[in-house]
Amino acid sequence: MPIMLTEIDSALLMRAFPDALHPDALQACEAVAGVLIPRRSTQLIDVEVMGEIISFPDRLHFKADFRFETSPVDNPVRQMIACLETRSMDGFQRQRALHTLLSAPEVWSAPFIVTLIGDYVSEILDEFEPSLPMLETRLFADFIADNPRYWNTIKSRMVSYWHVYYRWRWPRENYIGFRILQAMEKGQAG
Repeated sequence: MPIMLTEIDSALLMRAFPDALHPDALQACEAVAGVLIPRRSTQLIDVEVMGEIISFPDRLHFKADFRFETSPVDNPVRQMIACLETRSMDGFQRQRALHTLLSAPEVWSAPFIVTLIGDYVSEILDEFEPSLPMLETRLFADFIADNPRYWNTIKSRMVSYWHVYYRWRWPRENYIGFRILQAMEKGQAG
């Protein structure tokens, strides 16, 4: 059961990453905590990654005037910051973060990437399609296998958002979300 929170700090954000990543995660979480509006209600999402249960916030409210330093996408701290940015209330920020994560996905970034499949913003889903042929199948297949209930939740959200916002615009067979689900489930993402 998700937990309602009111104080989001680096200690809470650290729960979003496996213990083995502690030094880099601490640096990333402190950077993100410094640009958040800290008193915010959110829920924690619990999933299994690298044999551990991690918990990440459903949404984070970033201050309007922040900018993270640009660094190479293969920098683990930058990747972890991008993971947390996928939880932003700002759809443009989620889309930029996904772009960063898709360029160099890691086993610990899989939950943040998969979570965005259930996003209601179709432009975020559009970010996936060019990357699907290059994504490593095993990384996502393992995450989905370890988290079947969460995967079903993501699929249900995607279908629900399509039904409410997009079915009049795109038939089921033409909607990007269904193609992503099919690729992930059939292992065609790599």
